Amino acid sequence: MRTRPLVYLPAAAAIALVGLAGPAQASAMTFHEHDTFDPTGQVFTCNPTDLTITGGTVDEYFAGVQQPDGVTHFTGTIVPHNVTLTDGTNTFTLSGAAWFGGTASSPDGIPTVSTETDHFVIHNPDGGVYAMVQVVMHLSPNGHSFVFDGGQCEAPSD
Repeated sequence: MRTRPLVYLPAAAAIALVGLAGPAQASAMTFHEHDTFDPTGQVFTCNPTDLTITGGTVDEYFAGVQQPDGVTHFTGTIVPHNVTLTDGTNTFTLSGAAWFGGTASSPDGIPTVSTETDHFVIHNPDGGVYAMVQVVMHLSPNGHSFVFDGGQCEAPSD
């Protein structure tokens, strides 16, 4: 579901959207981006069986502001709609969302702080819970980071 590597990609995306090639602007500049895509073919890596997406759509929202000094604050969400998956035999459904946000202190795109939370539930054909993606990642201003992963599956990375 296009889950981004926390350490660099959200800030890089913010910078790409803002186009930080020149000197700082005289006033703050906001940006917003919305994309809807078909995730068919992407794979949730699960134990013991991977699940391939067979249909549905995903909305990605991305927004932020660049201050006159180049500091960029950004946030975004990833939300699936009517997404179905298969293990080759059974059909599963997906619910949940991912959220990320952070701050890049300079136009080079390296975040000084960022957090991402992913929570997706994969439902059995009868509606029960088959597995979950439950990840929280955080990068602190001092460079320390942590990842908590309490799920049984990993969301697609592209």
